Amino acid sequence: KFLRLMRKPVGSLREEEKKWLLRFFFSGSISLMLEPLRTYYRQFLNLGGYDAEAEFIRRVSNQDFLNIEVLFLLSWCGPCLREKSEVISKMIRKEGVFSQDEKERLLEELEEVMAKIIPLYAELARAKRAQVTTTPYYHPILPLLLKPDCARQALPKVKLPALHIGFKDDARLQVEKAIEAYRKFFGETPSGFWPAEGGISEEALEPLREAGIRWCASDESVLFNSLSYRKGTREPLYRVYSFKGNINVLFRDRELSDLVGFTYKSWKP
Repeated sequence: KFLRLMRKPVGSLREEEKKWLLRFFFSGSISLMLEPLRTYYRQFLNLGGYDAEAEFIRRVSNQDFLNIEVLFLLSWCGPCLREKSEVISKMIRKEGVFSQDEKERLLEELEEVMAKIIPLYAELARAKRAQVTTTPYYHPILPLLLKPDCARQALPKVKLPALHIGFKDDARLQVEKAIEAYRKFFGETPSGFWPAEGGISEEALEPLREAGIRWCASDESVLFNSLSYRKGTREPLYRVYSFKGNINVLFRDRELSDLVGFTYKSWKP
């Protein structure tokens, strides 16, 4: 829906379609994505001064709205893309009044880039330079899908819905569909799974083990909540754990992961 509406000339968009698109247009990091594009940031500040999106939409011209569409797309283009794509680097430098043709060319450029991502992963995997994992197909939290009451194992006081039915068949289908999609793109069965939100349990590991998955990952909090003793050390985190002898479980160092994801991103390259 987003791409269909983005391709339409702004003048042909209905007000409710503009309001729907506007929900996305300022959703990036203010300091890293909005502020560096001055025209884009000014429009963001204009929106902040109005209580209703409808008022903002009535106030901005079709040309302003088109500029916001293009600048939103450009704000999501990372440094590598800005350096290597002539189309994108030219539009970043321009940061001015854009045309419908320029917007369509930008969308085409981004689709061409997107089409190269999975083949790149496949190439890196074949060269043994990366290992590609997958997740249950529609990203469900497997333990809850299998047995909703299992939430109390981690959070004894958690409030649960009245529905206590498990969906065992669906859980297995989620694993099977993920493996099927992986084979379609990479030509082989995945060796590793990263379960949605790192949610695992003994019941949830069974469909992975039965499908021939050799390892999966979760978070350190799951490990430390599961150990009978801690002894004030992080040493247990740096081991490989085995489930029934044929699927290994690894646990993420959350401190390091958060540094990579939330701290180092703001450092100079």
